[in-house]
Amino acid sequence: MAGLPLTLLRFFRCWVEFPSAFATALRAINLAPHDVINNGSIVEDVETANSLKANNLPALATRDIDEILSTCVLCLGNVVSCNLLAVGSSGADEEKSNVNDLFWQNLVSMLNADDHNHHRHVTSLILSLLLHNQPRSQITLVDMTTLDRLISLLLTHRIATADTTAVESDDGEIDDDEVILQMQRNIILILGKMCTSTHSETMDTKVCRALLSQLTLAVSNGDDTSIVVGNARKQDREWQHQEQRKLVIITHEILNVLMDMYGNDDCHEQVFVKECVLDHFRRCIPWFKRTIKRLAANSSSRIKKDHMVEEGFVWNETALNATRFIKYKQNH
Repeated sequence: MAGLPLTLLRFFRCWVEFPSAFATALRAINLAPHDVINNGSIVEDVETANSLKANNLPALATRDIDEILSTCVLCLGNVVSCNLLAVGSSGADEEKSNVNDLFWQNLVSMLNADDHNHHRHVTSLILSLLLHNQPRSQITLVDMTTLDRLISLLLTHRIATADTTAVESDDGEIDDDEVILQMQRNIILILGKMCTSTHSETMDTKVCRALLSQLTLAVSNGDDTSIVVGNARKQDREWQHQEQRKLVIITHEILNVLMDMYGNDDCHEQVFVKECVLDHFRRCIPWFKRTIKRLAANSSSRIKKDHMVEEGFVWNETALNATRFIKYKQNH
């Protein structure tokens, strides 16, 4: 039992790294003469042949790997939340800390991969590890290199908007937008967790700028999408409804993190003032409230309406808290 968490982690890492290893092997295969790599004993279907030429995994293999990773994340998340990382140690705080560090370093190194579908699984585990460590332990885990990588992942990947094309999720394919959304939510919460315990002004500034950049983008894209909704076909309206919902989800998470970062007296107030956080709140809240109402009004089915009521309740609470936050900061 003592070695089970690390065994699971190694298994998880193998499948995270499998697509890049597969692509490397395919490049070598594609450079070899055809009669060397296939003597007639291998029968390729069209999808597999096309995937091989593009150095991509077939869709079925991608879905299977995603299921494996999801199961690993569930198991490893339970290991972390139940404090099973300490099982098998002598009980000394130093040894438990070493196990946490080993887990952390393994997860952080997986962020260097290029596949954001895997990033969502890795960031989910990183978030779990941060949530179940004491603030003092969190400080030792986080370094600037990791912070910069997380911020890069947050700002590099964009959810599709009216001006871009989303990846369809037909035939069971993984929805690229949904993957990016989950990854971004994880990263936003990770950054928030880092900055609600003792941290440097440099870290605070980097996180604040990244969150405000993402917030500004969400509001801007939300306005662009809402212009198109009225004259769009039903299918397009449904797609745009989903895109606005995703932008609201991101905005909701960012507002909550910023309020947590700057809602206490011991926050980095100088960063709050220098980065004009209050002005961003003032510009964002009217759009946020309008979009919440629009999403509730445009829900096309009973199930979606019920779901929107639940989500809308949470979002409206965030909007109310943000309005109060503006008044609170104005009086200080």
